[in-house]
Amino acid sequence: MPGPEAIVEWYKGSGLRPFLEAMQSASERERFLEEYSDRIGAAFPPQPDGKILFPFRRLFLVAYA
Repeated sequence: MPGPEAIVEWYKGSGLRPFLEAMQSASERERFLEEYSDRIGAAFPPQPDGKILFPFRRLFLVAYA
């Protein structure tokens, strides 16, 4: 991904929704997203090309009835 902000923006549509909805004000959400972005940047340093590798585990299931 291009940077931590892109990861946060992508994740806002799924995993962060319950957390953001629980916050009372827009300023509280903004402060949370800034700190979350800083932590993402620290946890996933940029590669030599400047992009960040963000592992995202998925489960693919097939069910038969």
